[in-house]
Amino acid sequence: MKLIGIGAEAELFLTGFLGSKAVCKRRSRKAYRIHSLDALLREGRTRKEAKIISFAKNAGILCPLVLHVDLPRNSIFMNFIDGKLLCDAASEL
Repeated sequence: MKLIGIGAEAELFLTGFLGSKAVCKRRSRKAYRIHSLDALLREGRTRKEAKIISFAKNAGILCPLVLHVDLPRNSIFMNFIDGKLLCDAASEL
């Protein structure tokens, strides 16, 4: 896996999944939080994000396809979409 981005809640990795180019979004542990609370927050947010992305995809919105959700590792695997990152596109405005 190759690190391609770091955000406030997660790291993005370029990887492969079943022979296709994919992105893995992994929520990182926050050392300042109580461990049990941090685990609940990361799992809940990972679960909700995967459901929202899947709902949007089924509604016809152009977004990544959720390929796999790994709750023990708080990771979402999605198909890779080539293009500009939102932060890069916004900075051009």
